[in-house]
Amino acid sequence: MSDALLNAGRQTLMLELQEASRLPERLGDDFVRAANIIIHCEGKVIVSGIGKSRPYW
Repeated sequence: MSDALLNAGRQTLMLELQEASRLPERLGDDFVRAANIIIHCEGKVIVSGIGKSRPYW
């Protein structure tokens, strides 16, 4: 069982790495607009997430 879990974890990490490597080419005007909104914000910026990503088997 532990080998199967390790393999699943490794496969998940490899998939995440592949997708993350494509992020720089996806940056464009939307990123610049969002960054400018944050940079010029006169108040506080709240960043949140729920951290609920997992593979569905």
